[in-house]
Amino acid sequence: MTKIWDVPSHEHGGFFAMAQEYLGVARIAVDAKAYDAAVSNCADSALNAVDAMTVLRAGKRSARHPLGVSDLARSVLAGGDRAGLLWQYRSLLGLKIPAEYEATMMTARQASSALRWAGRIVDAARDEIEGKRGGRRPALPRRCPCPAKGPGTGAAPSPARRGRRPG
Repeated sequence: MTKIWDVPSHEHGGFFAMAQEYLGVARIAVDAKAYDAAVSNCADSALNAVDAMTVLRAGKRSARHPLGVSDLARSVLAGGDRAGLLWQYRSLLGLKIPAEYEATMMTARQASSALRWAGRIVDAARDEIEGKRGGRRPALPRRCPCPAKGPGTGAAPSPARRGRRPG
């Protein structure tokens, strides 16, 4: 049985910011040919994007079990214009354990696919959030200040992370 936590719906923004941050780091990892790190960060990005959507919709999030997809996650990834997202989410979760704990290294192709899939899921979360806000785009800029390019690059880092320098 999947554990479900109640989370105040206003906290969706923190999960969305983490999703964007992980995706930005994944893009940097691909550029550095660190494919295991890229795939792992893509999976974490997708997990946080789904949490943002479920927290916004239902005020709930499920346990982060990388081997299964909760009914809560299914509810935000299936149907309508989101065809394929559930499959992409499952695929990302399926790569998370091998990327983090197995000796076999991820390939450039796997990392590229993971980036595409995570980007689509982050974009779906952005669309969900903007839809709940009545489409007020200024609250969620389309690009972050990181060197990442393409879909799902998101907004600026969370306030707790601003002003910090890497390393």
